Amino acid sequence: MLSKPKFEFEIDAPEEWTSDRKDTGVVFTYDLDPTVKVIITFNKVPASLDIHKGGLEFFVNEVKKQLEDAEFRNEERVEINGLPAIQFEFLHTQKEQRVHKLQVFVKDGERLYSITCIAPEEKFYGAKPMF
Repeated sequence: MLSKPKFEFEIDAPEEWTSDRKDTGVVFTYDLDPTVKVIITFNKVPASLDIHKGGLEFFVNEVKKQLEDAEFRNEERVEINGLPAIQFEFLHTQKEQRVHKLQVFVKDGERLYSITCIAPEEKFYGAKPMF
């Protein structure tokens, strides 16, 4: 479903965060607590993935199916810089640790942006991303 082309992009990590650039995105790690991360990925998607025809919702549902142990908290349609997006919040086990995630998928033409905020369950304080 997704191909992994290389994208050109610039990174400007905020203070107290370290960035690790990958071919299709970047991982930001909080220096004061390396278990807290923000992952941003860029993927090329088929042109048929249209949020108005259920495409983005279908993709999100496919992602959810892969998270068998997840406890989903909420889901909502949002806009990020005028682009349609879906964000959902959930708890699940990752590398034998219970983590809290806020996942956002944004479609912009042929690109799908995924923004994932990860923190151990006990360190999550109900923060929301500020998009």
